[in-house]
Amino acid sequence: MATRVKLVKHAVTREQVYRFAHGCVERGEPECAAAAVICFEWLQRPENVIAGHIKWGGYRTGPKPTIRIEHHKTGAVIDHPLEERLATGEVVKFYEEAEAVLAKLTRRGVR
Repeated sequence: MATRVKLVKHAVTREQVYRFAHGCVERGEPECAAAAVICFEWLQRPENVIAGHIKWGGYRTGPKPTIRIEHHKTGAVIDHPLEERLATGEVVKFYEEAEAVLAKLTRRGVR
């Protein structure tokens, strides 16, 4: 059986992801922007985002702001924190730029 050497796929940088995402938003394609940001920030594969393993119903619901991530291979469901309230009352947002991109989306298919 013949084999071939596969090329190394280099990871993109945060700057590249957000430049792409902001360009998508400017061109009226916020869904593509959101998919790129979700894949980068929450380590998801594009096919899992498109398949619906991250849903609006799992975004910023409940007593603490989280994003619910379903790991389709293991079935594990994780509520990943989006912010923390400090003792001073100040709120630290962990993914402020990502959430700004998500805010550009129309909430379709909310269940």
